[in-house]
Amino acid sequence: MIKSPVSKIKLINNFSIRNKEDKELIQFKYEPYQVWVNRKQIDQPAYRITFINSGESVYMKKIFGERGVMKLLTKNELIKNNKIDPDSENRFIAINSALDIEIEGNEIMRDGSAIAKFSEKKMKAEDGTDLLKISIYNVVGEKVATATAPVNDASEWLVITDSDDKASEIIYEPPGEKENLFNWLVIKKYL
Repeated sequence: MIKSPVSKIKLINNFSIRNKEDKELIQFKYEPYQVWVNRKQIDQPAYRITFINSGESVYMKKIFGERGVMKLLTKNELIKNNKIDPDSENRFIAINSALDIEIEGNEIMRDGSAIAKFSEKKMKAEDGTDLLKISIYNVVGEKVATATAPVNDASEWLVITDSDDKASEIIYEPPGEKENLFNWLVIKKYL
């Protein structure tokens, strides 16, 4: 990993992830977004993460340090055998692609329109673990999927989709756990 400071105070860095042959695999480029606070625009931290070989990228509204970059790479198993794992890259892109999913009450919104609804409840697994169970329904009320995750250590959803009875595991980074789940369902065309 090579880091290059974005500002003179060196608190914010860009990162270049390279393999053992010094070939760049992934870029983390600081690209803040602006919000209005007290009638002034201020920068909020965000990064564009680009996979060099495919050219695919995602925009994540968060700040990264060296440890955060390494955690993201290892948790998502993006590098295997000194190169980008294509399946892990595809999953990462699908989960983190920005579709501007918003939640209003129990409705899943996109571009200001409701695209689905959901319900949630807490339950116990057979081993006593507290689980969060979310049921997702399309706009006509048909059940699309059920997702469960441990309440206290939620970093992965187990999603069962009704149309194909397929089980999938979706890794995410908080915050935005539900939004990432709903985003994945849109990208995979379940919603």
